[in-house]
Amino acid sequence: MSRSRVAVMLVCVLVAAASAALAGPPPPGPVVGPGSRPARRPSRRAQRRQLSPEQTAKVLGFARKYMPDAAKRLEELLKDDPRRAGPLLHHVRRLYDWLSQYPEDVRVAAIRSQRIWVELFKLRAEHRRADGEAEKARLVGSMRELLTEGFDCDCILHEYEIKRVAKHLEELKAGIERRRKNRHKVIEEKLTQLLAARAGPAPRTSDQAPPPSPRAGPPDAPAPALQADTPSPQGPRRDRRRSDGGRVWRGRGWPGRRRGLSPEETRTLLDFAEKHMPKQVHAQLVTLLAEDPRRAELLLRYIQRLHDRFKRYPPEVGEAFMAGHKINVALFRARGEYLKAADEEAKAALVETMRKLLTRQFRFDQVVKKHEVANLGKHLAELKKELARRRAQRDAVIEEKLQRLIKPRLRPTSEADGPGRPHSRPRSGPPR
Repeated sequence: MSRSRVAVMLVCVLVAAASAALAGPPPPGPVVGPGSRPARRPSRRAQRRQLSPEQTAKVLGFARKYMPDAAKRLEELLKDDPRRAGPLLHHVRRLYDWLSQYPEDVRVAAIRSQRIWVELFKLRAEHRRADGEAEKARLVGSMRELLTEGFDCDCILHEYEIKRVAKHLEELKAGIERRRKNRHKVIEEKLTQLLAARAGPAPRTSDQAPPPSPRAGPPDAPAPALQADTPSPQGPRRDRRRSDGGRVWRGRGWPGRRRGLSPEETRTLLDFAEKHMPKQVHAQLVTLLAEDPRRAELLLRYIQRLHDRFKRYPPEVGEAFMAGHKINVALFRARGEYLKAADEEAKAALVETMRKLLTRQFRFDQVVKKHEVANLGKHLAELKKELARRRAQRDAVIEEKLQRLIKPRLRPTSEADGPGRPHSRPRSGPPR
């Protein structure tokens, strides 16, 4: 699907959401009559989005503490029109979920940074409507003060991110060292988890009937009679395919997010599986592509994740990563043979085989973990360097943001007029 069609659908969804939020209260009751649609119960997604009274109280307490204006508006909507309060309530809840992981000072800085940008956009709108130079200069000064305060808030967030990454880096280093010292213990723990058979229901013999479904009625209940097809009050069911053969978007996620693999991508993943994965996996993939393309796509998606991660690593680390994956496949095959074996000698041999495989896999895992620690150390150094650069160029950064805010908007013109010219009319409304 083209980007323009996705953008149009996104605008339609936003307009529909805004219209629902700004609409008046619903009618007192459904109108029942010929041709009217029956009342529908809320969807599962809507039921999940509904907040309990305890959750609503927590969100309101958070809003009263950090966003008094939003809390006042939210309380008024909850009292007068709960349906219109839904979008604002869920917006504040997302902020609550996001900021609850931060300490108090970082939480205050994050909320203040968002409020600053709201005020900046309001001042920019006033600046574009202002006529006198004195008024424009006053608004520019106010925007500069807000940008300075926002710069300080961003530095607080940046410092917290550096501390969080540094703490995570130290935990990873300590974990690698702890695994190295307790190598035999780690291997034995993995072997114990691997040998633990999953407890499941006893196998059913051929003469036993399958267990009744929880939705089924009593055993002696008569079978429901077949009914003739009756026309639906909503009209005939629409076809799920377009005229060009493509599937119609049914509302499950954004269109284009889960596109199918192209022939080139399939060939690339086949070559990757043949070169870096066990022969049994490649043979199974070839068979599924010929007999069951739907199951083949599931396996290809799994191989695609391995391929993407393999490409992020240097060659030696990527080879170690895929070697560990091959050993993992061999381990589960050996575990299946162990669970089926009845001879104790065969079981003991399989246990020793799995122990050797786990020892090899441990070495490969350590290579991958050390590389991830080195990458995280580089990221931490870049974060510190970026923070030092921004602090050294504080005034220049603030001035650059200010110029981007107050510069006139440009609209595309013909090639003879250049890349664009200032445009003062509003974006909406009829052209002059």
